[in-house]
Amino acid sequence: MSELLSVLLIGKSPDNFEGLLRECGREIELVHCKRANDGIALASGGGIDVVLLDLVAGRGVAVFDRLRRMAPGVPVIVLTTAGDDPAALYAMQNGAQDYLVRGKIDAELLCRAIRYALEWTRVEAALRHSEAMYRRLIENLNEGVIAVDEAGLITFANPRMGEILGYPVEDLIGSSITGFLDAPGRVRSASGNPFYRETDQRQEFELDLRHCDGGCVRALVVTSPATDDSGEFRGSIVGILDITRRKQAEEELRNRNEQLMILNQIISTSATSLSLAEHLEESLEKMLELMGFHVGIIYMLDAERKRALAQHQRGVPPSYMPKNRMIKIHHWPFNFVFVAGQPRYIEQRPGLNTIEAGIL
Repeated sequence: MSELLSVLLIGKSPDNFEGLLRECGREIELVHCKRANDGIALASGGGIDVVLLDLVAGRGVAVFDRLRRMAPGVPVIVLTTAGDDPAALYAMQNGAQDYLVRGKIDAELLCRAIRYALEWTRVEAALRHSEAMYRRLIENLNEGVIAVDEAGLITFANPRMGEILGYPVEDLIGSSITGFLDAPGRVRSASGNPFYRETDQRQEFELDLRHCDGGCVRALVVTSPATDDSGEFRGSIVGILDITRRKQAEEELRNRNEQLMILNQIISTSATSLSLAEHLEESLEKMLELMGFHVGIIYMLDAERKRALAQHQRGVPPSYMPKNRMIKIHHWPFNFVFVAGQPRYIEQRPGLNTIEAGIL
């Protein structure tokens, strides 16, 4: 058995209105309020399923607006004296579910209007819920999401997108996407814009974006086409994942693998060298390559461990070698390395401490 349906009539009642409602095939409770204020107060208090509002000449629009403000979730059917009544047209454009013309109302028309109003309200509520869920999902993604129109302008951005680029979301809306590319000068037209790809296929690629502090953000970009009702391309929906740290980790891993490869080559040279000189020369070359240095000398200690003789060098200025081919390891600054056993890697730049400045 159907649940009791509560129908509120505000204003003058049409002829035989209760009799028409009884033919709707379900139990209906009719509540009639002649005064608009009483009806609006009752509708806003809850428990009303449908409102039928009599649009009284001169006051209908004002009453309708108040009703929508006070009871926005209740479906409204307006009653009018003519199909071309401006007040009825206004009501339909501003949220009324249907309108009925006095003198032309029969049971079938009335019951269909009520069913339509209830169903439409249910669909609207489901749509609002779906939109709210979708917005919460988009706003809480760990992935940036933007919408870009055919002119390359950002029309939507979620909070994560603002975090990735370092800008408030409101500063992104309406901005050209090319302004956030790390090399915007390369983009000469919409067709050259990687976010503007007039295709019906999903696209995935990597791209450098520019952070507000001037830094580079490496991003994994996924674009999907946005089309209008006629199927015309109108821009792209873009998902952006910040992969800067991942790329840095991959680069660090690659460098370490290269270093391991060089160390293996040094070990291999040590095992296969026919002479000590060959081994020392190869070891120096590989060690400089490993450390990323351009200048180096390899020394060998004498039997008394007081002096060291240069065996091989690379990149050392000629003026340096005559005075430093033979060094006394207990003298400064060589005692710091040979005796104390503390290697030190030095760059010639401001702010050197005493030890570094002395060695240079």
